[in-house]
Amino acid sequence: MSENTEKMTLKELEKQFQEMRERYEEKIKALEARLTEKAELPPAAGKKKHSSDWLNEEVPCRLFKDSDRYKDDVTVGINGKLVKVRRGEIVKIKRKYLMLIEDSKRQDEKTAAMMDRESRRFETESRVYDA
Repeated sequence: MSENTEKMTLKELEKQFQEMRERYEEKIKALEARLTEKAELPPAAGKKKHSSDWLNEEVPCRLFKDSDRYKDDVTVGINGKLVKVRRGEIVKIKRKYLMLIEDSKRQDEKTAAMMDRESRRFETESRVYDA
């Protein structure tokens, strides 16, 4: 529309607008086709997975079971949602619950190590007073 439109007749102006409209509609269709092609790509080739998708992915889990201390099922809760995990069987649970169970195991191991260390320290310090 770079021409001088003052000297154009109404029919010529309408024709020019119609041609412009057709060109823009072709461009819009081409862009829509490109968008649908991108939407059909698999998620791995498209955008990255969201972290909550990874945390909510189901993974296999097997908890130790014996006839004494570790015989009951384990209840795990995150933000008010509770999941019961059976011991001695391979079950599928969401990764976030498994991570919580593993963190709890690590904390239990650290607590046991600290209790052993403090017990040994108490024994050695109390020997000084026995002598």
